[in-house]
Amino acid sequence: MLRNSPLVLALLFSIARARAVWVPINVQSRGENLGYIFNHSAPKLIIAETALPGAIQASGANLDAGQG
Repeated sequence: MLRNSPLVLALLFSIARARAVWVPINVQSRGENLGYIFNHSAPKLIIAETALPGAIQASGANLDAGQG
């Protein structure tokens, strides 16, 4: 959950090099919509801007570390 920046471009290349999958999420997403995305993509890692962890926690997503 990052706004467009040069950092995102570098991150995309790093994700591809690691043979991982990037799930782009709109930084404006909130609530049930955001929770749905997290619950159905089952992320192993979330990279977000410092202002967004509150929105992620409030989404109701099941993000337990033992998941998977």
